Amino acid sequence: MVCACHRPDRNRPVQSQDETTGRQRCGQAICTCQRSNYPEDQGQAGCPGTNPARRHAFFVASDHLDHTDWKRYWSTLKLEQNLPGVQGFGLALLVRSSQLNQHIATIRQEGIPDYTVRPAGKRDLYTPIVYLEPSNDRNLRALGYDVFSEPVRRAALVTARDTGQATLTGKLALVQENGKDVQAGVIMYVPIYRRGLPTDTVSQRQHALIGWTNSPYRMSDLIVGILHDWQRQLGKDFNLFVYDGLHPTPSTLLFSGRARMSTTNHPLLYQQRIIDFNGHRWLLVLQRDQGTDHLDYTIARHAFIWGAVLSGLLAWLLWSLLNTRHRANLIAQRLTQDIRQREQLLKESEARWNFALEGSGLGVWDWDIETGTVFYSRRWKEMLGYTEQEIGNGLAEWEQRVHPDDLPQVRKQVQACLDNQIPHYVSEHRLRSKQGSYKWLVDRGMVILRDEAGKPLRMIGSHQDITEQKYSLLRIQQLAKLYAALSECNAAILRCTSEQQLFNRICEVVVQFGGMKLALDWPDRRGKREHHPG
Repeated sequence: MVCACHRPDRNRPVQSQDETTGRQRCGQAICTCQRSNYPEDQGQAGCPGTNPARRHAFFVASDHLDHTDWKRYWSTLKLEQNLPGVQGFGLALLVRSSQLNQHIATIRQEGIPDYTVRPAGKRDLYTPIVYLEPSNDRNLRALGYDVFSEPVRRAALVTARDTGQATLTGKLALVQENGKDVQAGVIMYVPIYRRGLPTDTVSQRQHALIGWTNSPYRMSDLIVGILHDWQRQLGKDFNLFVYDGLHPTPSTLLFSGRARMSTTNHPLLYQQRIIDFNGHRWLLVLQRDQGTDHLDYTIARHAFIWGAVLSGLLAWLLWSLLNTRHRANLIAQRLTQDIRQREQLLKESEARWNFALEGSGLGVWDWDIETGTVFYSRRWKEMLGYTEQEIGNGLAEWEQRVHPDDLPQVRKQVQACLDNQIPHYVSEHRLRSKQGSYKWLVDRGMVILRDEAGKPLRMIGSHQDITEQKYSLLRIQQLAKLYAALSECNAAILRCTSEQQLFNRICEVVVQFGGMKLALDWPDRRGKREHHPG
């Protein structure tokens, strides 16, 4: 940063008492600012410093990232004590439209029952704030806010995403404002990319993006916290203005020390500095207020030196924000590592789950009711004699194979489960195999996800082949009928007194107890055999 300060010519006549003493007060203000020292280990709000224990405290606390872990990490930084104006340290995740309902359910399960994404409305992409510490009333107002829905924030998010650099927003109103003591605000965004994916080009960085860390600042709290002692003791005659951009207008004003800016442009009473932060510029204006008492005539030239010091101080302030880029990258790397570890744990869990299912011989199905698509496991397809590629992912793949006599009852049971009339769906029915024969299956399922209105969104279940058990049961039933018929025939032999009576009784037993049909077959008078079903 280059700081240019006006230096009066040595041969110039002595300045007036007001001008000379005014520069003295200006220099004293800058000295006061310079003594406002923040720990080097601090950096931007929410970024770990040079202390390794602090830098890793959050990530070693848990294998899983949730609201409790984020709160514990914030408490180790103690930034509220050292950096006035910072509202906290947050995380905004990239959420696709298809993931929105599951995302909301996950955050609510972490202990935020009222969490939702706002503003409401259908969008292809959401970037809600999921964690923001400290958990005070102001920050709770920001949870779930879709930062991509607001133009100023979106411009900074896109720049950070595409450049891979920490990016500061323009002037905006923080969501944390509650209508009392409203201040102008700015937010620092740092992109987080998935580890292992290339980020050399813009398109690669867009593909690898996971989300952004963010640190919101209230400008008046930030600047006043630094210049508090100066304004209370020495700065009564001076005012500092900070503008977003290069033009000092009311709409771009970020900070005003006390009163509105005077219209005078006298070089001894008015100085400007421009600070460039990653292409985003702030205009700093320091001026002496009009109508004050006469000042001392002693140290005129000192004010020129302190003007440079003022620029250096404000440059340090912006540098401390810029320096957080490296520290934020460390956070991004740790977050990426944590996500990869969780992905590995998920793969291992999925492998164990698949092993358990394969060992039990169950076929699994997973029905996305909104899209109408169904996932059928490899075992489900093998039960019917099909390979992995021979069955698609539509509901009709199952429905068209159900035996026509069983289909009405099966549909009725499925609908009862969807309507929440029964907690679980269980049905024994026949499915047609690849060879054309039917197999008996036990089909079990339940709805695992519903929206706020109770509409079913997802249902999962399993198939179990019971063909052998079903045929064994049928054989047992047939044998039982046969034994009952034989028993009645033996009793008829003992009770009947004539062959005709015995013949009639045996025919009745065969039809009544044996579950059989009777037919008579005898020769007629011409010697031909006649057959008469009974």
